[in-house]
Amino acid sequence: MLASNYRPCYLLSIFILLSFGGCSDRPVIPISADEQANNGQNQEYFDYAVDNLNHLSKFGPTQILSQIVDRLNQWSRIEQPQTNWQLDPLLATLPEVFQTGPLISSLEEDTFNNFDGVYLRECALVNGVANYATLNSTDDLAAAQDLFNWTVSHVALDPEPSTDAPPTAQLPWQTLLLGHGSPVDRAWLFALLARQLDLDVVLFYLPLPAGGDQPVQLTLWSVGVLHNGQIFLFDPTYGLPIPGPDGGVATLSDVASNEALLRAWDLPEKPYWVTGDLVAQVVPFIEASPQSLSKRMKMIQNALGGNNRMRLVDHPSELADAVAALNQTPRPRIWPWPYVATRILADPKNKDRSRIARELQQYGKFVTGAVNPLWAGRLQQLAGRYTTQIEGVPRREHDAPIGEKGAKPLLLTSRTMLQKFPKEDIPPEVKDQMDFLYERSDVISRDATRHLATIAIDEGNFPLAEYYLDQTDKQQTAPSWPKDAVKISTTMARGRVAEAAGDFSEALKHYSAVKGPEQDEATLRVKRIESQLSSEKQ
Repeated sequence: MLASNYRPCYLLSIFILLSFGGCSDRPVIPISADEQANNGQNQEYFDYAVDNLNHLSKFGPTQILSQIVDRLNQWSRIEQPQTNWQLDPLLATLPEVFQTGPLISSLEEDTFNNFDGVYLRECALVNGVANYATLNSTDDLAAAQDLFNWTVSHVALDPEPSTDAPPTAQLPWQTLLLGHGSPVDRAWLFALLARQLDLDVVLFYLPLPAGGDQPVQLTLWSVGVLHNGQIFLFDPTYGLPIPGPDGGVATLSDVASNEALLRAWDLPEKPYWVTGDLVAQVVPFIEASPQSLSKRMKMIQNALGGNNRMRLVDHPSELADAVAALNQTPRPRIWPWPYVATRILADPKNKDRSRIARELQQYGKFVTGAVNPLWAGRLQQLAGRYTTQIEGVPRREHDAPIGEKGAKPLLLTSRTMLQKFPKEDIPPEVKDQMDFLYERSDVISRDATRHLATIAIDEGNFPLAEYYLDQTDKQQTAPSWPKDAVKISTTMARGRVAEAAGDFSEALKHYSAVKGPEQDEATLRVKRIESQLSSEKQ
């Protein structure tokens, strides 16, 4: 059985959670696009779908997906694109329960479905992040490091659930939007980011005894990136690359031959749980979500031009052969977790489903007929479009359509888009509705503020980042803060800000104050800074 440090259990079910709870957006299609489609020029069906995937911030969360799917089906019926697609043989390495059923049988179908729309949106979001996060990367290994750093700094770790808690899961696009998750969520997102840059990734699990008569559990250890015939290791739980002998990133062969590299992460009261004996038993997996193996994605991938590098298709058997040829691990299997996660989230009784829907509700329409600026701003932020880019005729930033505005003006709007009335001025018959709106606006304002802090960090404006982190804390501790709203600690972020600014004494203070699931990473960062300061004094 697979397990992570968060102990996800394997339940059975079939479908992906398709849309945000609380959203009832109806498709709004640009007139010009409909006119073009009616001209009978089949390529424009395809171009329409791809163009809107690249401009998702113009539409609400579910507003455009059905139209993208419809256009792709029109294109497919007329074009009848030919592919040399075949079912990847590595699917046979999945547990038997996942090798049959509608999810697998649909892979060879030509007709696009709603799940494809969700998958295409996820690929578009991940592609935007991957391209922006690696603008300054000098080679593939540097790109992997940049993607990993982006992942751990943008996805805060959730507290570990109790052992008797129901299974927990969320999909990568949900992790992107929410900004928090488990180590498995971090690993999954990192793998997808790397795939967009054609980096080969393997997920490594290690066997741990479960106790009693329970079978041995496989526990997530690290994500490996193939580069120059080696596999470089990144630990999503500790939020750091495993240190190598030269101060860089360790490879699997490094730690297999030199356990001292692992012992560098031993803490006084908590040794690093990985040993040389465990590394010798490593079990590799390859991420290959169902849609990435489908004939339909192969059709789109073949039709995409050179100007659109979005990666939609996986070739797990080819990667498994490449890993096996290194003679460092057994031949990898397909990672079951994506198949498990979709089934967990399909269970109507699963609390994670309602929790995610409740959290994503903030991105739905707040004003009838208008795209929520928090949604548009978050998407622009993920793509690295921070400032407004005016398209077409000259005009003021204020007059730009919402899809052309940058993340910063959109998020600033989100912070203040609902002004609260004095309680005595609210009629009794609408009090409950207004309380709901006020609570929702508090969460929207908090998240907009948190995203603005992240942008300020990325731009190197550390005083502004501190200001927004202060404001985030004030909003989360206000008496009006909803009881069921997720609170995200800013302490780790403050440490990152201080370290990036070169204020190591301040960084040590914040890292030392970190509690909860990110404490191990913070402690290792303290250890690293202290070692650096000590060597500079010598």
